Amino acid sequence: MGLSSWHHFGHYRVSAMKRMGSRFAMDIRKRKLIGAISLILLLIVYSLAAMRLAVAYILDQHAVVHAIYFILAGVAWMPPAVMLVKWMQRPNA
Repeated sequence: MGLSSWHHFGHYRVSAMKRMGSRFAMDIRKRKLIGAISLILLLIVYSLAAMRLAVAYILDQHAVVHAIYFILAGVAWMPPAVMLVKWMQRPNA
């Protein structure tokens, strides 16, 4: 096996990987569909969990504790949602 055949094999492998990558690449329409469904599920699960925590641990607390909890719980879902939306808007490869 000479050097030229090794180079040819390497080129074949790289081109095969490019084809395989493009075959499994997700286009923006699929990402938006998956992202929209994931975002809805995230908000449903998060809101139910936040309400459950509030009822279990915050119900008997002072009004200031209520305010702090609901302010933090009201914005804590945003970082995961922002990351998800950025992933959804990523251009096609």
